[in-house]
Amino acid sequence: MPPPETTTKPPFSSPLRGGTEGWKSELAGAIRSGEELIDILALPESLREGARRSAEGFPVVVPRSYLARMEVGNPRDPLVLQVLP
Repeated sequence: MPPPETTTKPPFSSPLRGGTEGWKSELAGAIRSGEELIDILALPESLREGARRSAEGFPVVVPRSYLARMEVGNPRDPLVLQVLP
């Protein structure tokens, strides 16, 4: 019986952790506007003014992998609440 194959991948390797290109491309494609996030997630227009005001002091950076976990149309989604007021 041959020995099990060994791998040179570090533990916890993933597209986001496996190398520098993963996280760089993740940040390059991130959503950087609360207004864009509201549009993509079909959130209520009433959030738009608060998103504009908060962006003045707190930049929005939402990687698409994080965005994919948010519930469309739900302004009370816990992940949405992490990035929008």
